[in-house]
Amino acid sequence: MLTKREKKIIDCITNFQKTAHYSPSQQEIASFTNINRTTVSLAMKSLEDKNIIARQPNKYRSVEVLKTPEELFNQ
Repeated sequence: MLTKREKKIIDCITNFQKTAHYSPSQQEIASFTNINRTTVSLAMKSLEDKNIIARQPNKYRSVEVLKTPEELFNQ
């Protein structure tokens, strides 16, 4: 189950990727969602643990959304 913050972060990532064609930084996610950057980092770790997003270690802007909120609710 997703928290409101996690959903907001996933929506931000997918919308950013659609327009910019690359992943947002954690600072950009924090700015766009009005969520503290530390909280964004913790939420992204949680999303990674739930296999909803994937990130490549030590690679900047490497977020990949594996499951959208809509896909999670349709399971």
